[in-house]
Order: sequence, then C-alpha cells, then structure tokens
Amino acid sequence: MKKSTCALLTLITTSLLASPRAHAWNFYVDGMAPSLDPNAAEMLFDPSADPGNCQNSVDPKRILLMIDFNSSYREMWAAKKSACERGMKFVLIPDESVSVSVGRKHEAMKYAYDQYSYLSDRCGEDSTSSDPRCSNGTRDALYKKAEELEREVEAAAKPYEFDPNVELNKKVTELSRQGAKIVSLVLSGHHSGGSFYGENLTSTDLDDSSFFSVVSRNKDLFSDVHFLGLWGCSGVTQGEVTKWRVGIPSIEVVAGFYDSAPLGIRNSSYEFLGDIVAKARDLSNISNPQTLKAAINGVKHARSTYSSVYVHTAANEDYIYFNKPRESGEGIQNFFEPLTNEIRCQAFRTQRLPGHLTALKAWYSGAEPLPQDSQTSPLRRVYFDMLQNHDCYPSNLKDFQPHQIGLMRFFESGVKQNFAGVFASEIQASERELQALNPRAIRDRLSSRAISPLSRQVADKRREIEAAEQEITQLKEGFEGRFKSSPSYKAALAKIDAQYEELPKRLRRKIGDTFQQEGLSATREKIGAMKSRLQRKSESYLLALNELENLQTRVQAKHTNEIDEIQSRVNSAKNESSRIERDLNEAQSRVDTTIGSLEDVKNRIGSISISQVLETGTRKDILAVISKLDPYFGSSARMDRTAQGEFPATRAIYTRLNRMLRNLDADCMPFLEWHEHSSSRLPQVRCQL
Repeated sequence: MKKSTCALLTLITTSLLASPRAHAWNFYVDGMAPSLDPNAAEMLFDPSADPGNCQNSVDPKRILLMIDFNSSYREMWAAKKSACERGMKFVLIPDESVSVSVGRKHEAMKYAYDQYSYLSDRCGEDSTSSDPRCSNGTRDALYKKAEELEREVEAAAKPYEFDPNVELNKKVTELSRQGAKIVSLVLSGHHSGGSFYGENLTSTDLDDSSFFSVVSRNKDLFSDVHFLGLWGCSGVTQGEVTKWRVGIPSIEVVAGFYDSAPLGIRNSSYEFLGDIVAKARDLSNISNPQTLKAAINGVKHARSTYSSVYVHTAANEDYIYFNKPRESGEGIQNFFEPLTNEIRCQAFRTQRLPGHLTALKAWYSGAEPLPQDSQTSPLRRVYFDMLQNHDCYPSNLKDFQPHQIGLMRFFESGVKQNFAGVFASEIQASERELQALNPRAIRDRLSSRAISPLSRQVADKRREIEAAEQEITQLKEGFEGRFKSSPSYKAALAKIDAQYEELPKRLRRKIGDTFQQEGLSATREKIGAMKSRLQRKSESYLLALNELENLQTRVQAKHTNEIDEIQSRVNSAKNESSRIERDLNEAQSRVDTTIGSLEDVKNRIGSISISQVLETGTRKDILAVISKLDPYFGSSARMDRTAQGEFPATRAIYTRLNRMLRNLDADCMPFLEWHEHSSSRLPQVRCQL
C-alpha cells in the first residue's frame, strides 16, 4: 500500500483521537484547517528546522545510514538531528540537497491538493454554500495550482532519479573501504510486499532479499547494527521484524508502523522517527517489561499512530509494542507482547535449517559417512536442534520427523540389522529371482502378454478398413443402375412420356435430338427458349423434366452422404490402426530394451547378496545396490512394467531398501526409547515399507 494512500486511514483515526471535530484531510498541521490561499503551499518550508552541521563530537566510523525513497526531507532532518545527539555520522541516499529541493516541491503539491479537497468538501458539488469562496473560482485556482506544482515536482525529480540497489551498493562499498560500522539504519518510503519504493526519485524497488544479499557481502559493515527504522506502511509487523532480525542478527530495536503510516510531512511521522532514533539504545538497556512499555509510551507519537516498536531487552527477551485499528473502526488499540517464539523459529528456518538439510542430504546419499555417535557428533547436534525446533518446520517439511534423524545415528549398530531380520524371507526370494534370471524365457512371456494382443488388434482393424473401402466401391459402381431401375425413376419417365405426346411432332423431334445429344439440362434450356411460342404445350413437359432432375439430385445427395459416412468410419479405423501400430512398435521396443536390461541385470547384479551387504556393508554400500537396481525398478525404469512383474520380491526389497535409506520411515523403525536401548540391535518390528 502506498504511503500517500494508506496514510489516510491513519489520519482519520489519529485526528479523531486528537480532536473529534478535526477533519481527515488536515494532515499538515494537526487540528487546523489548511489555508485556502493558492500560494500558501509554497510557504510551508521552515529552514530553521534544518539541524545544519552537527556541533557535537561525532565518531566518523559509527554511521546512521538512511535511504530516502520519497524525498521526505523532514524525516531526514529528524534522523540527522538525532544522529548528531547520539554521536553518529549521518549518511543519506540520495544527496541531502536532493531530498530537500524535491521534497519541498512535493510537500507543496500535497498541500495544494489538500487545500482543494478541504474546500470541495466544505462547499459541496452544487456550490450552494454561503461561503463566498465556493463561488468565486477559489477551488479552480487551488486545483490549477496543485497541477502546476505536480509538474514542477516531476521536472525537479527527473534529473535525480536513482536505482536504490545501485546506490546502496556504491555507498556500502565506500563505507566498507573507510572501515566504518553502520549502527543505525532507516528506510523511508512506500512499503509493500517485502520491498521499499518511492514516488519521485526511485526507478525500481529495493526488496528485502536484495538488501540481505548486500548485508551478506559486507558482514563487517553491518555487524553492529543496533537500530532499524522501517518508515512505511506495515513495515514493522511480527513477520517483518523476524525477517530483519534474521537478516541482521545484531538488531535490538526495530521501529516503524504496524499498519498505515502517516505522511512524511506530518510531525507524527518525523518526530516519532527522531525520538526513537535518540532513545533506541536506552530502550534496549531496559530489563523490566513494564518499564520498557512505559518507556515506549513516552516516545513521541508512539500512542497516536499505528506505531510499532520491537525491542530485544537487556534480559535477552524479545517484545513488540504496536498499535492497530480497533475492529469497530473507532480509534486504535495498544499491544505489548513477547516475540520470542517467532524470532526463534525464523532464525532456525533461515540460519540453521538450510545447513542441516545440506548435511543430512550428504549423509542420506552416502556422499559422507555417518558420524560416530558421540557427544560432539555433528549428526547429534543436527538431530537435537531439529528436535527442539520441530514446531518451526516449514510446510514442506511438516511430515519430516526428527526421530528419523535420530535413527540415522544407530544405522550401523541396529537399523540395517533390524531390516535384514524382518525381511529375511523376502531378501532370500529376491536373490533367488535374480540368480534364476532367464532373459529368453522372459522375452517369450512378454511377447505373448504385450505384443501378441496388439498384433491381433492391428489385423482386425485392417480387415475392418478393407471391408468398408470395398463397400464404398460397390456403392459408386452400382449407383446408375440402381437409380434407373427404381420405381420413382420409372414413374418420372412415364410422366415425361405422357407430356411428350402432347407436343407438336416437329418440336418432339427437336427435343428428342437434343435429349440424345446433350442430355436433360440442355433439353430444358431449348424448351425454355421456345416457351414464348409454345407456352401452354411446353410448360407441362418442362415441369415433368424438372421433377426427374430434382429426383436425380435428391437420390445423388443421399448416395453421397452414405459414402461419406462409410469414409468417415474408414478414416477413424485408420487412425485407430495407426495408434495401435505405434503402441505395438513401442511395446516391441520396450521388450527389446527390457531384454537388454535383463542381460545387464544378470551380468551386473545377478551375483549380489543383499543379505551379505546388509550384514557387512556400510550405508554407502547399500546405496550402491539401490543404484544398480534403480534403472530396472525405479520410477523411471528402463524395464517394461510387465517385465518388472517377473520379480515381485526384488521390486519389494528395492522399494523398502530405498525408503529405509532415504526416508527412515519412523513407523518402520520406531522410536521406542532407542536412546536408552542398550542392545546392539533394535527391536524386531514388522515395517510398513
């Protein structure tokens, strides 16, 4: 949410709290209506507020770094003044003169629009108010002035637009070269979705992950950051605090806004920033929670805005103080509560869990041998850390039980022996299957099960196509004879003959000659030409000819439809035949590949003794057996599924070995007080692998 937009929500609430009669748009001077002079906006700037050069003793190596995304020069001055009071060197991105020059114009523009909004609300749309300013063009002048100032802001900001990612890297490189330490950090701008951005000066966003990348590359520079100010809407929630505390672990105070933030030109924004920067170190030195809450309440505007302050106390406890809107929408309500669990979980998930998973992957895969069970074992440390923080697991690990890691510590001393004992009969059956492997006999069985049915389907489709095509040929060849022998055709001819006898002899001769030489259509045309002379005598004859022609057209259309329907069946049968032929070719290819795989199985793993590997081999040795079986029994196996059915015991053992080694199913290898178990073997429990 943009700061300029979300601030309105805050303004309504805080104005109502301060004065029930105050208007929501009065966000420049609390409790006062804006001046309605179009030129008043340019008079807001107060140069006396500029703290100027710091006269106190300042350590040039202790830095307050501020990134001003929105040319909020009043916030910049407040932070600069407090930095001076605390003996810190103030460093700003961008240059201070840019923040002031662009910020002045931006503030004037905002105020001009505020004037216009105030007067529009006061006068109403119908301009019937008794206030003379509602009818003398004051509103138009205010709006025109606001538009003019907006163009000035755009023109003033354009030369100074910057990429915050680029400028941050430049400034960080410069400070690192000087051997400085950033002790306070302020980001001021619009905040949304884990990133800060600006309205005038910044061309791109600066997201949290990019900032943390800069931190990781410049750890010394950021190693002593004590205070973080996130001056944007919803910049300081529990989740955001946790994320930044993980990204910069030295942070002890984080301040900003839990909900919408006030505009940077409001004293409730810049005075809050200045006061919290000055008091941050004192807040973190407090041990008592009640004293801490009272101290936060004493920070300027902490109680009148949607402020949020996190503090890591001297007692090594985490608290967050925040204001948020009441559900009724009236005013704000205060919260002050511990934040230890969320901080702990976020630190675990982001700082330690990735390393744990990397180590576990190496142990699972056999790339690294399992460490011996001892008080200093890294596997032991990983196990207990994941056990103690199991409630912090991310959603993709919610089914990953820490006991599975604990069982890895006893893999060599009990887990694999337990597996060998429980599945002894299936292991022996698998070894017999592999030793009795006969690729030629399996080829014959696969051919009868996978290839022969498809071959029969192809032959059936070919016969179906041949019969349909023959039917089409017969229809085409016999059409003329069937049509001329039909009763309808004979009746039509008889009617023509009857009308023919009514025509004059000379005309009949001409018609007969034309009919014989040129056919039905030509005859109709010639008779049509003579209609003027023989109108009555020729009309009946023409109608009879038309009936015969229409009959021929109808019968021909029906005949064509019959042929088209049969042809459609032929095309469908051909497509189905092509598909079956492809399946047949693929089946033949799979059989050929499978036979090659079986030869490979016989040569490579036919002599493997799984029971012996379980007895004497390491985790890596067992994984090697799985790797040899994987091309034939894995999820993307080269072996045909039908062929895999030839080895039920081997497939089962492969699946169970794979799950035991890679997943350590807690149901299969139950916890059962293993840490107190004195035997070298775990209990013999039937696994559901």
